[in-house]
Amino acid sequence: IKFAFPNGLRPDYIDEKVIKTLYFDMTLDEKKYDHMQWVWNLSNLVFLNETFNASSGSQQCSFGKWYYSFKPDDPDELKFYTAIEEPHDQLHAAVEEILELNCL
Repeated sequence: IKFAFPNGLRPDYIDEKVIKTLYFDMTLDEKKYDHMQWVWNLSNLVFLNETFNASSGSQQCSFGKWYYSFKPDDPDELKFYTAIEEPHDQLHAAVEEILELNCL
């Protein structure tokens, strides 16, 4: 993981674990935001009859692509990381159901 600090400086007091944890947290925040946008687009389909072009598969979304290509080293992160999979799959399964019902 590479981070750019001003003038190429890297403070000595920031260790690698802190950087990895920050990266993990920032990535999760980014992917959470992606899903919030995705659910917003889905609600526009349901309530406003707008087009929904996003993939509904849990491994095709940006989070799924990241999730299945990454495995944290830190035991605390791994525990949290592992706990995300089932709710994420359930969210996508619910969306697939909504899409099927919307096509009827």
